[in-house]
Order: sequence, then structure tokens, then C-alpha cells
Amino acid sequence: MNQEMTAMSDHTQTEIIAVDPGRARVGLAVLARSGEIRHKTIVDRSELENELSDLVEEYRPNTIVIGSGTGATRLAEEIASNIYDEIEIKFVDEEGSTAEAVKLYYRQEKGAVLRFLSRFISWRPSQPLDDYAAVILGRRYLNRE
Repeated sequence: MNQEMTAMSDHTQTEIIAVDPGRARVGLAVLARSGEIRHKTIVDRSELENELSDLVEEYRPNTIVIGSGTGATRLAEEIASNIYDEIEIKFVDEEGSTAEAVKLYYRQEKGAVLRFLSRFISWRPSQPLDDYAAVILGRRYLNRE
């Protein structure tokens, strides 16, 4: 199989979009069914519809996973009415996702010393981690399937 065909088949793999809803900003992550991160970002709530539309067009997911916390029901209604009828919307429990997001952040972004220290010292990074929380929510959904 040539490289172009491989890239096409990789890109057509069914993916999910995970959403960590918030009042001011929203974390988004596109995950392969294996849990691999394809894309992650944080957007202002006002930009969500456009960003989500772009992600759906690019990745063609069959499921959007939403964390069950702040404004989840309202957000699901907005997505269902404004975006795509053929995409399933599922909810995932958000409890503990922020703490898991901090751990994932340190595993992926920081060196071995900070990863080691983060086991013993509880501090949060100064940057928002809504995108990492979306990854956690997406992986929770995939693990229960």
C-alpha cells in the first residue's frame, strides 16, 4: 500500500470528539478508537460551534462525548440542533477528570523530574488543562465501550 493510501485509511478511521464543557472555555480532543490523540485544543465558548464544525468535517466522527458536568445538557442540545444529526452524543462522568488531566499533562509535557515530583507534590500548571480533560473524558468513554 502506498503512502497516500495509508494516510487516507488512517484518516478515515472512526474517531470520536470529546468535549470538556465549561462556562467560558471548552476543551476539545479528537481521539482514535485506540485512544491516541489526533487533535486537542481549548476554545472560547463563543468559538465552539465553528471549531466543532471544522473538526467534524476533518475527522468525520460518529460520536461526540461530553463531560457530564457544567452545562453538559445545554451544550448537548446546542450541538444536536446546530451541528449534526447523524453523530451520536454520549455523556461521560467528569468526576476526577481534572486531577487525571494534570497527571496526563505532566506525563506528556514535562521532564522526568517534574513527573516524579508531581507524584508527591500537588500543584496545578499555570495553563488551562481543558484539552487534557477532554482527552481523559474521551478515553473513559472508549474504555467503557
